[in-house]
Amino acid sequence: MSKRDFMAQNGLFGGHGKGAVPPVRKQTLRITGNGTSGGGHFQRVRITGEAIILGDLESESFRCTGTARIQGGAQARSFRVQGETVIEGLLQAEELSVMGQMKTGGFLTRRAKLRGQLESLGSCEGGQLTLKGGFDVAGRLSAERMEITLYAPSMAAGLHGGTIEVRRSRLLELKQLFSDSKKACLMAESIEGTELYLEYTTASVVRGGKVTIGPGCKIGLVEYWHSISVSKHAEVGQQMKV
Repeated sequence: MSKRDFMAQNGLFGGHGKGAVPPVRKQTLRITGNGTSGGGHFQRVRITGEAIILGDLESESFRCTGTARIQGGAQARSFRVQGETVIEGLLQAEELSVMGQMKTGGFLTRRAKLRGQLESLGSCEGGQLTLKGGFDVAGRLSAERMEITLYAPSMAAGLHGGTIEVRRSRLLELKQLFSDSKKACLMAESIEGTELYLEYTTASVVRGGKVTIGPGCKIGLVEYWHSISVSKHAEVGQQMKV
């Protein structure tokens, strides 16, 4: 049983095991301007401005427009950020939406959409993951369906999932024709999935059923069990059907 399934069965998004007495929830934590609050259990969290949360936080709905730092972990059914958020522990959310920058110890979610920059000290797992921007993930990115659009240099220990697509922004390609900025590319030790499409990716090992190696890729070894297609603008050291 996966960690996601185990936690869902044991009250991941409610935070309480079977038979446990749920804590009393305060209705709303609202911070406007600059403010600090202790952690705890809330129905809703609304932040407009700058906020620091001292400890673990649990809520049905979390909204931040501005900057927030949570000195602990966070649980929410819906977690939405416009701006910058730092979560020092693990983030667990059914729905995750970020427009801006997020730093976290890792996240576990069912659906995530991130536009901007992601930094994670641990692994990030989800059912569906859409990421447009750049990222630095010390662990691995895992999702049943993963769509990545690269706007900046990105890296992860590995990518694992069902369908994985990694593309570079076409608008960024046009801009980089006239600038010396670093090209958006992905670096990972390993990538594994049922169906893979990769662009501008450097990896030691790629494993998949249907594998497409697009332009700008540098792959050491590709293992596939159905089909493979390699762009003339890609480099693959070895191909092996398994």
